[in-house]
Amino acid sequence: MNVWHSLYMVEEWMLTVADVAEVLGTSREKVAAIIAREELPVVPGRRVRVSHTAVIEFVSAMQRDALMLGREPDFVPSIVGSRPFTIVDEDDP
Repeated sequence: MNVWHSLYMVEEWMLTVADVAEVLGTSREKVAAIIAREELPVVPGRRVRVSHTAVIEFVSAMQRDALMLGREPDFVPSIVGSRPFTIVDEDDP
């Protein structure tokens, strides 16, 4: 990960896998698989974190794809976008 990417990620709202799973109404395992499959940028550590923006972009793309295929979207981006998140503190036990 380059320095500029790291600095950008620090300014973002960072979500844990559990946060994303709760908002999307799915399992942590499915979220981890989505992150790996879609190669969403993450900050590794004790709790892997993904940026709020990356989640919004992914969910929006999934919704567009589903609508183009005439299906109901799996996830609703407005739910993800409206939920207040907190910044994860790495020093939190």
